[in-house]
Amino acid sequence: AGLFTENNRLLSLASKLTKEKAVISVNNRRLKQQAAKLKLQLSLVVERLESVDSVRLQLSKTHKDLVKQVEQLSKSLDVEMVSKSEMMTEIESLRARIEEGTKQ
Repeated sequence: AGLFTENNRLLSLASKLTKEKAVISVNNRRLKQQAAKLKLQLSLVVERLESVDSVRLQLSKTHKDLVKQVEQLSKSLDVEMVSKSEMMTEIESLRARIEEGTKQ
């Protein structure tokens, strides 16, 4: 009778362990699926970050190029203003000489 009781206890324990193993297997599958989803999401985030970094670098380069262009335009404008000023001085000088010529 003791052996029979022990066998029943062991069968009951084996049944419980089998059920627990099934639950663990299901949970394991779910965790693997979640891990795969998270891995995909992480790779998408990394991809976006790399894209953002690339855009940031491009914007930085564009900004530097624009600063150079503005500096060049500013210098060019300064040269043109000096040139215009010199022409205006020359025109005034010519007017004065013309007025002197008409007075004589």
